[in-house]
Amino acid sequence: MSARVAAFLHIRDGEGRLAALMMAVMFVPSAGAAIGISSAESLFLSRVGADALPGLYVTLGLVTIVTTLGITALLGRIPPIRFYMFMPIALALLLGGARFLVDLEFNGIYRMLWVMVFLFDTFMRLVLWGIAGISFDTRQAKRLFPLFVAAGILGVAVGGLATGPLVQQLGTENLLLVWAAAMLLGFALTRIITRTSGAIPSASMRRIRRRRGGRVRDDLQAGFQYVRQSRLMRWIALSALLFQILYFLLAFPFAKAVEMHHPVEDEMTAFLGVFRGITTGAALLVSVLVATRFNARFGLMAGFLVLAVFDLLGFSALSVSSTFIAIVGFRFLHETWQSGVTRTAWFAQFNIVPPVRREQTRMFVSGVCLQIGVVLVGITLLVSNQLMAGHQLYIIGAVVAGFTLFAVFRAREAYLSALVEALRAGRPHVFSNEEDPFSTFQQDAAAMNVAIAGLSDPDPAVRRVAADILSNLNVPEAASTLEDALSDGNVDVRIAVLPALARLNATSAWDKVVLCLADPEAEVRVQAITTLDRLAKGSTDFPAHVQPLLDDPVASVRAVAAVSLLAAGPHNRAEDTLRRMSVADETQCRVEALKGLGAWGDKAAYEPAEAALGDAEPVVRRAAAAALAHIDDSRCAETLVNALSDEDRLVRETIAASIGAIGLPALERTMQSLNDPALEEGALLALEGLPVDSQADSIRTYARNRVTKALHYHRLWRQAVTLVRRDFRAQLLADALQYNAERHAISALRAIGALDDNKAVAVAIDSLKSTDPLQRANALETLDSIADREIVRPAIRLWEPVDDSSAAYGNVPPEQAIRQSLQDTNSWLRACAALAADGIDIPEIQSELSHLAQSDPNSIVRDTAAAALNGDKPMQTLSTLSLMERILFLKRVPLFANLPPAELKQVAAIADEHLFVDGEVIAQQGEPGDELYVIVSGKVRVLITTNGRQESELALRGAGEYVGEMAVISQKPRMARLVAAGDVRTLCIEQKQFEGILRERPETSLAVMRELCDRLRERESSAH
Repeated sequence: MSARVAAFLHIRDGEGRLAALMMAVMFVPSAGAAIGISSAESLFLSRVGADALPGLYVTLGLVTIVTTLGITALLGRIPPIRFYMFMPIALALLLGGARFLVDLEFNGIYRMLWVMVFLFDTFMRLVLWGIAGISFDTRQAKRLFPLFVAAGILGVAVGGLATGPLVQQLGTENLLLVWAAAMLLGFALTRIITRTSGAIPSASMRRIRRRRGGRVRDDLQAGFQYVRQSRLMRWIALSALLFQILYFLLAFPFAKAVEMHHPVEDEMTAFLGVFRGITTGAALLVSVLVATRFNARFGLMAGFLVLAVFDLLGFSALSVSSTFIAIVGFRFLHETWQSGVTRTAWFAQFNIVPPVRREQTRMFVSGVCLQIGVVLVGITLLVSNQLMAGHQLYIIGAVVAGFTLFAVFRAREAYLSALVEALRAGRPHVFSNEEDPFSTFQQDAAAMNVAIAGLSDPDPAVRRVAADILSNLNVPEAASTLEDALSDGNVDVRIAVLPALARLNATSAWDKVVLCLADPEAEVRVQAITTLDRLAKGSTDFPAHVQPLLDDPVASVRAVAAVSLLAAGPHNRAEDTLRRMSVADETQCRVEALKGLGAWGDKAAYEPAEAALGDAEPVVRRAAAAALAHIDDSRCAETLVNALSDEDRLVRETIAASIGAIGLPALERTMQSLNDPALEEGALLALEGLPVDSQADSIRTYARNRVTKALHYHRLWRQAVTLVRRDFRAQLLADALQYNAERHAISALRAIGALDDNKAVAVAIDSLKSTDPLQRANALETLDSIADREIVRPAIRLWEPVDDSSAAYGNVPPEQAIRQSLQDTNSWLRACAALAADGIDIPEIQSELSHLAQSDPNSIVRDTAAAALNGDKPMQTLSTLSLMERILFLKRVPLFANLPPAELKQVAAIADEHLFVDGEVIAQQGEPGDELYVIVSGKVRVLITTNGRQESELALRGAGEYVGEMAVISQKPRMARLVAAGDVRTLCIEQKQFEGILRERPETSLAVMRELCDRLRERESSAH
């Protein structure tokens, strides 16, 4: 696909092949359906006759209800991709079987075929849009789905027009095989698409769908209840039912007229195909050329009114004269207007329904109300054929059209009321329709009038919502009202109005926008600069108006002003402003400067942004990383990759996102960083956003290497578990080995996930940490279903149940885990192994300890190894604890139990030891709480005095528990007095240090929340 064509069709780099395949998938089955449906209808009309249709209408309505609900339930129990893949094959086989039965002159085949045609069309639309839905994300859908719709419509038009020549060559019966062939070709294209896009749902999603599979009845009930309670949806449901009746009341005489006018089967087939092709093509033209203007001027609901009026006039005319030309012309105009104009309104009217009930309501209306209409038509025709003359059917149609007109009129009134209610409730999604593929070309005049009127509402919240709506839509009629709203007393309204004027290119508002540059609110000034920039179009007045804001007291205003001036051309003062701001004392000033540097994007912005990556504040480093993604300098990729070792998790995530934004130029350097332990975690995060296909072999090699390491540490962990039973000091070693094994395995899984489905892999990895066995099992099943199973399967064994029998360990002595860990390149593992080696009198281990105590580069390892050689035991009475002993103790504290051993080291390093004698007050009730105490030994009484009453004991805390955390978290005076009950030894963590732990370690935050809940329950129990 050429770059020019891709740009015209809004297809971006990397989407061309997949988009072309999807358009082919839409085109081929649609063309086949147009050909096959004409064949099936012709076979029925020529060999059975239109008089049999009324009974089939009843059958069709009932069968459609059952099959629709059945398919919905099935999709809740099996992966939809399986349904989408094999439904075309099933339909093709059924068509082939039908062709065989036609030759056998099986009497019921024509009736069955007629019903199957309608079901096949429904199923294929479900398949086609299902494949599109899982192959493209939401943002792609907004751009590409209109192309897919057009491809499908073009397929129907081409197939219909090709029916005549094909029937002359093949005959009517064999067109069923053409349809079947189109189905099989669609299946082949679908297979290519799923392999290209990797559209394979995870095992966990399959389980969710199975759990949801039984909810169809509940969804229908919820949809019915909403329709029953909503005035608007009651009238919409009734209107939909009546329009369905009108459709089939017209389809019946059309079928009889075609049967009489084209008695020759092949001629009938050719006529039906041409009629379908011309009608579809006309509907496409009407939707593009007429629907947009009509809806923008009269509103979406007006299309239904026109259709109802048209049906009323049409049936009335047919009751007077029902010639073949009149019937065909009436149906052509009816279907053209219905498909070209009211189709969009059909989807848009459900926007009124809250999202949580929208699909349920639509299911009820489409799956029940419409099919009831089909059944009623069948019953009516069965009765009328026996009791009434032919022209009386048209009178019935005119009467139904009159009722439909009344129902649509009432629905329109309810729709306007619902729009006003939605505006007042602050639901702007009602005013735009993102579900319909052509929604970007549609506007509802009624909705826009409500939004414009909302700008004059006395409620400022309503005015703000109205302005927000208009800022996202192109409504020229609102320009003057928006200009007046610039003087609104509510700051949020003024902020929302400015982008709306920019979108409208309302140059008439220039002077009023200039006045907003002096607005007392900084946010208004910022938005005014942006709006003025949009309206300027190279105006020489723009710099003169904006330049004074380079001295604005608010940093965000200065930064936006500088960027706007630099965008207009070189501006030394603006550039200097951003540079000075980037090194200012105020953190927020530096952040705003970096945002501006990123928006500017010039090479000159690189140096201040690169320097900011070393800022002491994480928020500044995040801003710097985000800016570097947009700066035009080849050094940005290298700089960002080198910063992946940042200690702050959010900074690493921002850096990874920026690397992903740079794309292919950053891939090679990111791959190299996988071999650097300091950069490895961040590099894996960055790979999730990079196009990695060209590095697939290297990624698999890396993953295999990590799996090998994971299995090595897992084997050592199983040996170390035996040591824990002898000496609890080996627990740190066992935990460290397990952590390293899982870390390497997760690295391998994340790397493979970058080649397959990183979102599913990320969810599964998070689920591996769950305490719920079922959730962990689901996660393992998900991981087992991704590609490269020969790499993945050995890795996921780490989370499978372990055989604790002695045979599982072989003849390897458990001390081997200590010896190999003492030789490991990881300093933390060496320290843990040295702690566990205390008291083990094995010459090889003693030799390793001696070597580490003398020459290890890490001081913790040297000290721990020396202590082990000296035979030191955990200190229970001395006044100090070694760092390793603190870590060992903290591992038993519930608050820190889930932290990885390496992170426990950071916590232990900031904890100070405090000793208290019996009866000593640790903290007074009412004093500021700036320390948290973890009890190492002894007990602490928690005493509380309420309303001047006698002091009472609330709790008695012992070793492994902690006190004082509530005052530290709330930053309020202590709620109780803490007194030592006997000699007490504690580890003390200050408030700022504790807050840092909570910010950087989510596991600890969750543990604190659980503990606080337990404490509150305990307090409530004591109160009763």
